[in-house]
Amino acid sequence: MPLSRLLNGLPGRGTETAAPEPSDLDPGQLFEDLVAALPDSLKWEWDERFNGVLAAFESAEKDAVLGEVTSRFGEPLDRRSIKSASRGVKSAIKELGGVSTGQLVFVADLSRDVMLLGLWWPWRDGETVSVRFIPFGQQASAGEIHAVRAAMMDAFGF
Repeated sequence: MPLSRLLNGLPGRGTETAAPEPSDLDPGQLFEDLVAALPDSLKWEWDERFNGVLAAFESAEKDAVLGEVTSRFGEPLDRRSIKSASRGVKSAIKELGGVSTGQLVFVADLSRDVMLLGLWWPWRDGETVSVRFIPFGQQASAGEIHAVRAAMMDAFGF
């Protein structure tokens, strides 16, 4: 199931379709689909800072990577549009340090309490971009977050 299906019904997304029930979601399959869609040239590493996956790549690849991420998540949030995001998304972004000009945030609900954040960070050198995928859930149990991280680690080869 493409991640874009997960975005249906999120506030500010302009869709009429209800989001699938959390029981319909298979995070492992979602991560596998994402890995398969992104360029093989991306070298994934485990991001200890945010407990997710990270790939830094040359800006020459940014259009291809951004296109694949956008096609699965839908339109990203930026510094301005985050103001209209849900309270949970705003809280997550605040906890992760906020969003600067040029940075983007992709959001998909994996369950009632866990969301997947895609963080798009162009570097100041103008030659590098990083993309991170982080499961996040302030109301989620440690077990829920651990299960999503385990599925992510498996799909991304950790």
